[in-house]
Amino acid sequence: EYPNREAWLTARRKGIGGSDAPILLGQVPKKGPPDVWLAKVDGAEGDAPTERMKWGIRQEDGIRLGYSEDSGRAVFAPATPYTIIRRTEIPWLCYSPDGTQYDDNFEGPGVLQIKNVAVDQRSNWLDGPPANYLCQLQHEMMVGGSTWGTLMVLFGGNEGAWWDVEANPVFQASMLEVERDFWRYVEEEKCPPVDWQLPSALATLKRLYPASDGRSIELTGDYWCNRLNELTELDELAKRYKEEADAIRADFQQAMKEAEAATLEDGRRVTWKTQKRAAYEVQAGDFRVFRFPKK
Repeated sequence: EYPNREAWLTARRKGIGGSDAPILLGQVPKKGPPDVWLAKVDGAEGDAPTERMKWGIRQEDGIRLGYSEDSGRAVFAPATPYTIIRRTEIPWLCYSPDGTQYDDNFEGPGVLQIKNVAVDQRSNWLDGPPANYLCQLQHEMMVGGSTWGTLMVLFGGNEGAWWDVEANPVFQASMLEVERDFWRYVEEEKCPPVDWQLPSALATLKRLYPASDGRSIELTGDYWCNRLNELTELDELAKRYKEEADAIRADFQQAMKEAEAATLEDGRRVTWKTQKRAAYEVQAGDFRVFRFPKK
């Protein structure tokens, strides 16, 4: 148990948690192992919680209580939201519990994982829980040695559903090997290879290599020449499409003039609202700029 979020985040850096597992297994499209590595090595996950995260934590007690009443199971909350459970023989395997539960139909305590989901995400659950959440639950069962667990979800604040899941030893063994390989990178302070196709790749590389050292290197072979040709062509297309898109925006705005909204014949609605922008100053600092020759 930790006294506050800051201490909890520091402790999380010393192990692989439930939310890390699906990223390491490729179940989170926008993140990869280097993002998890940066969180462990330099604390990159220590950003302030979003509004959704804060309200999700505030509502956990009510969701737990409602689940206990509807399921008839005995459910116990962690002492604080900042609790971490570690596997004794592998201390870098850990997770923060949402709850522990008991049911006469299952052997021993079960893991309870709670998700508070926006109503527009409900369609992602029509065939059952998404793979990333199931992966997280298997990780948590593996850490705690539980034979079963439940994924409890609240949609839009007013519709609950849950799925019981049994531990899958074969999957857990494979997952453990992936996590063990990743943890070696953390111990050696060596970043895993960056998947340049991930949406987070550019941001990850900026954090990994924030400053240049003045060297000039050679990138040999046709591969890099072809890649630069692709880049210049795509850059020209992007510029042209942006100009065309801006022209269409201007067409709409000329028609709307001072109006804030316009409804089209097919029922779609466009808006051009006035918004206030807070004043701010950009702090001085160094950053890297990537440039390439144009055709």
